[in-house]
Amino acid sequence: MRKIATIASLALLGTALSACGSPDPATDASADEAAATEDAAASEEVTELMIGEMAITYPDGTAVSLTVHEDGTYSRVVGDGLPTAGIAKIVDGKVCFDPSGADEAVCWSKGPTAEDGSFTATSDEGVAVTVQTPAE
Repeated sequence: MRKIATIASLALLGTALSACGSPDPATDASADEAAATEDAAASEEVTELMIGEMAITYPDGTAVSLTVHEDGTYSRVVGDGLPTAGIAKIVDGKVCFDPSGADEAVCWSKGPTAEDGSFTATSDEGVAVTVQTPAE
């Protein structure tokens, strides 16, 4: 069975500008467009949820433990915090997470799988995380 991994979302972390000055907004926009095009080309269409446990690492080192259950629900723990839960679903070839009580789901595109089984997933907001599934 082909496994397609899912991930849960965290709040987008702000970025700081360097003390040397602000970058040129036109240059940043061009770089953002190029990165989005690369991400779209490298994305794999998700057709089914991957059931099981995953370890997610954000660029700042934040660790998330995610479990997607057989019934399409998910639970996650950020660091040593309290667990949260919701519903995982496929929307337009992406995995989307709808937290319990939330109005909007957060959706993620899946990048190519590396030899070690890990992959990068990118949220619609542009946050890229590393996802590792346990070896079978």
